[in-house]
Amino acid sequence: MAPRTDWRVGLAVFAGVFLLYHLTFASVATGNGPRLLGIFERGDRDGMMLADWPLTGFILYSLTRVLAPSNGPLTPLTVVQTANAAAGAFGAAAFCQTIVLLGGGALLGALGALVLATSFASWYYVNGDTHHLALGAVLGLFYLLVRRHVSGRPYGYGFVAGLALLNAVAGLLLRGSVLFGIGAVAAGFVGRPWRRAVREAVVYVVAGAAGTAVFSLAVGMLLKGAREPRELLEWYALNVRLLWQPHEVYEPSGLLVSPLKLVKGQLSALLFGVQVIGDAIREPALLARAKGWALM
Repeated sequence: MAPRTDWRVGLAVFAGVFLLYHLTFASVATGNGPRLLGIFERGDRDGMMLADWPLTGFILYSLTRVLAPSNGPLTPLTVVQTANAAAGAFGAAAFCQTIVLLGGGALLGALGALVLATSFASWYYVNGDTHHLALGAVLGLFYLLVRRHVSGRPYGYGFVAGLALLNAVAGLLLRGSVLFGIGAVAAGFVGRPWRRAVREAVVYVVAGAAGTAVFSLAVGMLLKGAREPRELLEWYALNVRLLWQPHEVYEPSGLLVSPLKLVKGQLSALLFGVQVIGDAIREPALLARAKGWALM
């Protein structure tokens, strides 16, 4: 019988992470935040509909227009930060529940959510950047996939295609989210007949590609306002050119935080990549044995 999740644990993680982010908001936007807020202030449709995150730009801009009018008490930065905090908290709760489904228990699940929420990227970029809506969506997709997988109930190609279409939507929130498809396809091979897994992988790839094409066309025409095929192609291919530009992480100043990122990454790897540590967290009695300490 598959482990069962407890909605109260997920709700507690959501509330805790949301509160953590809310209490530690920066007074200025980080990452792409200043540029994004400037785009919103100018009402620059081309800027907010950048092909790397068109749906995120549109959603955040719409929220700021509704919740932060020029004469209102809220600022656009507060609205964007709050939306990011909610999406980040949802992703952390989904990650927690995923760990519980895999047999980790509530304690390990909550610890995993904390490590995720306080990672450099999650905690830093929640202050006005464009990553967290897509992150919440992808972690939600992963939870749905794991839940169906560990339940032992058979699922059809419709479920696989549905996940692929949701993945396509996540890709419009942030283009890098399409990489989740690799993990989804790989997960389909775990403990299942390989012929069935291959067919599902083909369905996922075809449905995801078709969904991405249709959704991109709809977003480009309806939200971006592109009318000519050339406009659509130039809009969608813009970030291919941007990939060749130097990134600040390779500048000397970026190297100062590299040791901290390394420690944080290794902490995550130790907690969730080493079996004995996960077992010790679930069963503290193991720490009373010398062998347990020796293995760690």
